[in-house]
Amino acid sequence: MSAVLDSDARDTRDADRRRPVLTPERSKTLVVVAFRPAIVALTLTATLVVVALVAASSDLTGAFGGIAGSWFAIHQVPLTISGRTLGLLPLLPTIGIIWFVARTCERAVADSRDFRDVAAIAAAAVAGPVVFTLVCLAVVADAAGVITLEAPNALAAIGWVALIHLLGASAGLVHACWRDVVVAARLPDWAVASVFAAVAAARRLLIAAAVLTVVSLVVHGSTAIGAFDVVDGFSGTLGLLVVAIAYLPNAVIAAAAVLVGAPVQIGAGSAGLIDVTGAEMPDFPLLAALPTGPAQQWWLFLLVIPAVLGGLLGRDCAKSCEHRVSAAQAALTAGALIAAGAVLAGAMAGGILGGFGMYGPQVLWFGLCTFGWFGVVGAVAALVIGARPLVEESIDDVDESEIGGIASDDVPTSVAAPAAVEAELIGEPVADEPDVEGAEIVDAEVVEPDLEQGSPKADR
Repeated sequence: MSAVLDSDARDTRDADRRRPVLTPERSKTLVVVAFRPAIVALTLTATLVVVALVAASSDLTGAFGGIAGSWFAIHQVPLTISGRTLGLLPLLPTIGIIWFVARTCERAVADSRDFRDVAAIAAAAVAGPVVFTLVCLAVVADAAGVITLEAPNALAAIGWVALIHLLGASAGLVHACWRDVVVAARLPDWAVASVFAAVAAARRLLIAAAVLTVVSLVVHGSTAIGAFDVVDGFSGTLGLLVVAIAYLPNAVIAAAAVLVGAPVQIGAGSAGLIDVTGAEMPDFPLLAALPTGPAQQWWLFLLVIPAVLGGLLGRDCAKSCEHRVSAAQAALTAGALIAAGAVLAGAMAGGILGGFGMYGPQVLWFGLCTFGWFGVVGAVAALVIGARPLVEESIDDVDESEIGGIASDDVPTSVAAPAAVEAELIGEPVADEPDVEGAEIVDAEVVEPDLEQGSPKADR
């Protein structure tokens, strides 16, 4: 029998090996994953560029170069315009394309969890946009005589585009297959708990930073509104408003850095909860949210917010883990994940702004402060809370008389059950052989004590 089973298993493996790598359905899925996000992004970008050129009463001579430059901009590729570098690029379009790629990959892998399919989908999600990047590089180089945009470094452009689409593909595939990944990698429970705790803590930090940004804009509302005076007409005001909205995630990430105690660089100056050094800033509405003047002592009370968020992370880890040590491990791992995400987000949210210099969070301090508040404080909170010892104490507090009462209550139930089975056997014999054998064993256990006591059942 085992030989037959081994033969069937070999036949199954051979059939899997003979299965074609690319079926028509899989080929269609890979094409959609590779080119659909890029085509949608280029279509929207082309529409915005043409509308902007028409609104500015300009000809469409440099439209193709503007579309290619916008493709680089939404992928955080630094641009050189008229000899000045623009590395501070809006994050909202980048977040949108990451979300769209994640949704596309998640839907593509919904019907298949095979490793080869997942790897092929991830490769297609990166390869398709890289092809569009090469085309855009050629377009910008060809349009260099018409527009003032210089072609970016080819390696930097390919690297940023591949990174952005890889982040989206990884997010979508992990969201769809994370249970399979946990089982295949045999990850411990505290490792899984750390990922969920990190996501929840990062979401809370971003919400707090968004609230801080809105409050600061309201406080400095007159300065923010005055920044619109540099443009003329309705179209100029609308365009500046759209650009400000596109840069809103950059401001939120900078506010998150300030909230955890990391400084934000503003050209030659910096801003933080401890010290503020002024510098020349362009007239832009969102820059009104930056603190001005000397730092106030009451600003340090804002550090209570990351401390509370770190404690909440420790509580989440303690609820998900059985022991104090595993909960602390989960909190430290979650802090490391949040710190890595803070470094990446800070690098994407900042950049060089022409002649004004570098703008954005200081990524090293951002990562260290984030790990301190979430990793260290969260681990301490998890050790203090520790869910497992509380469960053991609740069991030890049970009174012995209650345990005895529970045991005595179980005895009549176990005795009554064979009596009911015996009545069924006498009145209506069951034809099912396995059930009858099991019932005879129970009957023997019930009848044996009656023989010792000389009950009437023994005479029968």
